[in-house]
Amino acid sequence: MQDKAIPPFYNARMIESGQLSGDRRAEDAAAFAAEKFGLDQVELHPVCGDASFRRYFRFDAGDRSVILMDAPRYRESSERFLDAGERLSRA
Repeated sequence: MQDKAIPPFYNARMIESGQLSGDRRAEDAAAFAAEKFGLDQVELHPVCGDASFRRYFRFDAGDRSVILMDAPRYRESSERFLDAGERLSRA
């Protein structure tokens, strides 16, 4: 069950105002996504994950829906996912 004090999305303005605390990885992910896509605000909506340490979020970037995968570096390498993404973007 989700804590009602924390909304089901994270965004850059919430991070700046201090409304979101305790989930540094989600804060960093929202800031990264906003910067990467040149957006003032990114709302990260949690997406069901898998049986790993990875977490997935969906956000809108203009007319596109984007999935962001968050994986702690100390737990696993993301190189395979980056490689797959590069290959798909060239296809």
